[in-house]
Amino acid sequence: WHSYESPLSDPDLIDPDTGFAEYEISMEEIEGTLPEDLVGVLYRNGPGKFGINGERVAHTLDADGLILQIIIPPTEPEECSIDTVMPKEEDEVLLDDDETTPYERKVLFRSKFVETKAFAEERRAQKFLYRGTFGTAITGPDLGGSTRRKNNNNGLNENPS
Repeated sequence: WHSYESPLSDPDLIDPDTGFAEYEISMEEIEGTLPEDLVGVLYRNGPGKFGINGERVAHTLDADGLILQIIIPPTEPEECSIDTVMPKEEDEVLLDDDETTPYERKVLFRSKFVETKAFAEERRAQKFLYRGTFGTAITGPDLGGSTRRKNNNNGLNENPS
């Protein structure tokens, strides 16, 4: 498994500290076709950052969490009733001489790491500070005997104090 990061072909696509990315995907870039009635927002929550400063987690579920959002708009702008899928002002773009560009269906992709207190602390320290639930241990001379565990995968839980 690989940490969620930019491909070599586009190194600035994903922010390495926050996991933030936002870009559109045209229908030409998609292999195959999207059904016309496939419209809405898909969220995925799961592991995304598998290490810090060259050190890797022992289990995929010990990784820091990542939230993905994929917005699939309708094939025609007037079919949209959800503003977050396709806001009205984006239905057409005015050009010089009052010309308009036709509506083009594009998928919007967004992502971000789940920024819990443990995530922020480990990012600042550039090392693991908490034991993982599934086997990732703290390493190095300053172990400190911490039995605290981190849970960065669901976006809701914080570390117990």
